[in-house]
Amino acid sequence: MFSSNLFILLATSLVLANFPSVVHSQTLEAVLTSSKFPYGLTFTGIAYDGDDSIYIFGGLYQEYNSTTTGISDQIYRYSVVSDTLTPVGQFPNPIYGGSVEHDGNGNYFYFGGNLPYDPDQSGSTYSLKIFKFTPSDGQVVQVGTILRYLFRSPCIRYNNTVVILGSSYYSDPAVFAFDMETHQVKWLRDMPQRYMDHTAVWDEAENRAVVFGYKHRPASKSAEPNAVEPFTLYKPTGFGDNEVVDVILPFSFTGLTQATAVVGRAAYVIGSQRPSTSNYIARVNLETLEVERIYVENFIPYYDLSDVDLFYIISAVYVEKLNRIYYFGGRLQFYSFKHTQYIGDVAYIDLAPLGQN
Repeated sequence: MFSSNLFILLATSLVLANFPSVVHSQTLEAVLTSSKFPYGLTFTGIAYDGDDSIYIFGGLYQEYNSTTTGISDQIYRYSVVSDTLTPVGQFPNPIYGGSVEHDGNGNYFYFGGNLPYDPDQSGSTYSLKIFKFTPSDGQVVQVGTILRYLFRSPCIRYNNTVVILGSSYYSDPAVFAFDMETHQVKWLRDMPQRYMDHTAVWDEAENRAVVFGYKHRPASKSAEPNAVEPFTLYKPTGFGDNEVVDVILPFSFTGLTQATAVVGRAAYVIGSQRPSTSNYIARVNLETLEVERIYVENFIPYYDLSDVDLFYIISAVYVEKLNRIYYFGGRLQFYSFKHTQYIGDVAYIDLAPLGQN
């Protein structure tokens, strides 16, 4: 059963704030693990079991040393302890860009996403299916159907309910709830505004969801690719009253749906920055909304950052017992040539130098 207070109201207030950004005095370092996907991989779903296993779902892939791309149907398990990457499951069809959440009991749910090109549909087609993956037997089964198209849409877990927040440029602006026990789907409302791209974190201390997104710019501004975009924080408290706060960051983000990790009262946004800031991550204090940029050495292994315009569509999770943020795959966009390159690496950032978060 869905909780009676599980709904989201239209925003009742709009507060504009230009919070200062500071560069943290501490420098962090990215460490490349010995694991590597068999191809470059991006647009993946990701979930962590809280112990040793990180699961990576589907995605777009690109063969190494090639521009050939395709869609993956694989589910991989990364072991934090042994630093190994192993295929452990398979979707009925190749799929990418869906949302993932786990129930805390060993099951993982995958919502929506895109399917391969269908000539009868004049392009890529979207999935309305909800899949359940159980690592203990490797089975992937359909357990439900979503009501509207969801692609690159973040989700949060609230008790036994998954709340999926649509409204990216690529997705219907809908908010759904999914009961992980009954597999019931319920439409809650439309989002109060559309985003070009967005992600979300759960702020447990305040019992609220925080949504970071940047808004669609008018066509007249399309010639300003490096213009600073606002982040919008949508904060339903207990899925009831809420406020919207626009926080103006000193850099832009894109492709960030799976690239946010929560550590205490801090939200870390991994990658997706421009211009000339691809070697930084951002940390937002969820209490004060102060924004910090933190320099990360070797953030993009092997590549000359002076030629990297954008490193984005990364998947990331926080592993509390090691105080590390692990990140997987991603895509590089260069200044010197037009095509993009997919990354197949697994790396982590140790947060210990920052002290208490």
